[in-house]
Amino acid sequence: FRNMEKKESQKIVEKSLPELPIIYREPIALYYLDGKSYEEISYVLRIPVSTVGVRIMRGKNVLRKILEPNGKQ
Repeated sequence: FRNMEKKESQKIVEKSLPELPIIYREPIALYYLDGKSYEEISYVLRIPVSTVGVRIMRGKNVLRKILEPNGKQ
């Protein structure tokens, strides 16, 4: 059951990625689609680990707004 939830989440993320600003898109994609750790993302993007966490958190907030029924105006 958990695997199904993960696959469904991945589909939602993939579908919504183009709507995210690039600053959030890259860490979200690396984390949720590629399964990379914060440390790996930090290395790939050449940013501090703390920045990775902030960008993923902010990206998730933007995704939530995109996915809300009337999120787009």
